[in-house]
Amino acid sequence: MFGEEVVADGFVRAGWKILGHRVRTKVGEIDLVARRGATIVFAEVKTASPGRLNVELAVNTKSRMRIRHAAVAWMATNPAHQRGVNRYRFDVFLVHRDADGGLARVDQIRDAF
Repeated sequence: MFGEEVVADGFVRAGWKILGHRVRTKVGEIDLVARRGATIVFAEVKTASPGRLNVELAVNTKSRMRIRHAAVAWMATNPAHQRGVNRYRFDVFLVHRDADGGLARVDQIRDAF
C-alpha cells in the first residue's frame, strides 16, 4: 500500500483525479484508476525493497491480461466516468524504497502494455 499511496499522491499533485484505489472486479484488481482531461490511466504499482531486482518482471503476460480484463469490467460498471474520455492508458509504476523503508524513487512506464 505504501507504493500505491505514493503514486496516488503524485497523480493528485499533477492534477489527476483518483477514480478508484485498489479497485476489485470479478476478474481482477486494479491498483489505481486516475483521470485527467480526456485520459484515464489504469495503474499497476509495484514496490521494491533495496536490492530487489527485476521489479519489471512482476508484471508478466498473465498479470497484463488480468489488468486489461479488470479495466474492461470497471469501464462496464462506471460509464459516467468515461464521458469525454478518448484515451485509455496502462501504466506501471515501480516504487523503490530506501534502506530505511522510505521512498528512494518512483519510475513510471507509460503505455506499458
